[in-house]
Amino acid sequence: RSSANRAVSLVRGMLSFSQRDLLQLEPLDLRLLILRVQNRFLQHSHISWSLNFPEKLNQVSGDDQKLTQAVEQILQNAVEAMTDSGTISIAASNAGQNVELRISDTGPGISPEAIEQIFEPFFSTKTGHHGLGLSMSHGILNQHQGQLAIETHEAGGAVFLITLPTYADLDSTQQKRKTAPVKVSSALPLRNTTVLVVDDDPRVRLVTEAILKTGGYQVVGVERGRNALD
Repeated sequence: RSSANRAVSLVRGMLSFSQRDLLQLEPLDLRLLILRVQNRFLQHSHISWSLNFPEKLNQVSGDDQKLTQAVEQILQNAVEAMTDSGTISIAASNAGQNVELRISDTGPGISPEAIEQIFEPFFSTKTGHHGLGLSMSHGILNQHQGQLAIETHEAGGAVFLITLPTYADLDSTQQKRKTAPVKVSSALPLRNTTVLVVDDDPRVRLVTEAILKTGGYQVVGVERGRNALD
């Protein structure tokens, strides 16, 4: 149990650190982003899709790469919830100074107990899953000053609710962030370099490696300090 607690603490710290990076904000059309991500799941023939977008949907302020990752994790979760045939419905709407996105599935739903932990690192209702995807999605939406919430019903199915601010709603300081150069401390490793991870706990080591790889780092993991010197 101490190993699991240590790993959770480590992941929370790394996720918190990663969220201090400057976003590359730009005006985004969520319809195009959704269609691009959906295309990655069309090979699942047992899934039907229902898309409902207004003729005019306000652009959101977002980092395309990070929002793509967040949406992909949510759709992955929905696909995996339906081992038999099912439907994923995606609807977007303008809501004042925000854009709302609803992603729902016809799977078995999520228990009230699980909902309370659904965005916690390492929590998963599926065997063999690391439980990091939805945690990352939740962090990405918070970083965008948006929200990610979930609803479930006794009859089954889950609904993920995404709220993002429109691009026009950004103040001038935030808009400048999309073109501002990213300043990186010389004490921090740069992306596309190699990071050495040393830990005798394989769970901590493997999770650390996975998170660093998603950040663009080359990672070498070893069990002991002696191995690191070889």
